[in-house]
Amino acid sequence: MNVIVVALLGAGAGIGVYGMYRALTDRPEPIDQLLAGLARPRMAANAASVPVTTESRVAAAAGRFLQAAGLNLERHRRNLELTARTSERHALDKLLAATAGLLGPNLVGFGLTAAGIGLPVGFIAILSLGTAAAGFILPALLLADAAEQRRRAFRHA
Repeated sequence: MNVIVVALLGAGAGIGVYGMYRALTDRPEPIDQLLAGLARPRMAANAASVPVTTESRVAAAAGRFLQAAGLNLERHRRNLELTARTSERHALDKLLAATAGLLGPNLVGFGLTAAGIGLPVGFIAILSLGTAAAGFILPALLLADAAEQRRRAFRHA
């Protein structure tokens, strides 16, 4: 029984790692987007360009990953604009919080097992899934709260 649970958890972790790999690797652009890009007017060569940081590349990959998974990042557009955040950064926050929620109980369970206090694997698995779901939802709640605080500040100003 424990072997099956561990195998399923390992398979889930493998699928997650594969999904993150697919999100972080570049995909070829469709030909219609390439042709549309060629038809667009370009900026002058001496115009100031925005530097691309590692954080922005990772956030863009997180945004692509969540959009490929079917999540609509545009539904928080008003709150994101109000708090001066990008949808890509919000997607990265969601993935990081979900990953932390998934790994936290597993690490605690591993530490307790190493200390001689064994917890049932099913309990750790359910707790991991619950904290991962909570971690995925938490950034949206924090965004809504920050946007509401900004709205209140605008009303009082």
